[in-house]
Amino acid sequence: MRGKDYLKGKTLTNQGYDTHPLSTQKGIVARDHYDVRTCDVILMNLLAVNKVSVGSMIEVGWASAYKKPIITVLDLTDTESPAAHAFVKELSSFIVSDLEDAIDIAISILGT
Repeated sequence: MRGKDYLKGKTLTNQGYDTHPLSTQKGIVARDHYDVRTCDVILMNLLAVNKVSVGSMIEVGWASAYKKPIITVLDLTDTESPAAHAFVKELSSFIVSDLEDAIDIAISILGT
């Protein structure tokens, strides 16, 4: 929500879009694409998801194409998870079942 203070106190539509340029469909996609392209690492928490986020899956594809390390938090024993898809598993650089482990990996990659 960085840079979106204008949304404080607003109720968004069921699609989550607003008329502000950063909150339109085009604005959201442009900003997210920029963020993936310019970041150093992707950390994706897919624990206990009950529905696949199309946007998140697109971002995984972008991250892979840009050769970004992808750290995915995923319970591989949850065979019903819609996030346990072959593309998620194969594009992820690291898969861990605990958020703390994911953070540790990110810190190691970033060298901080």
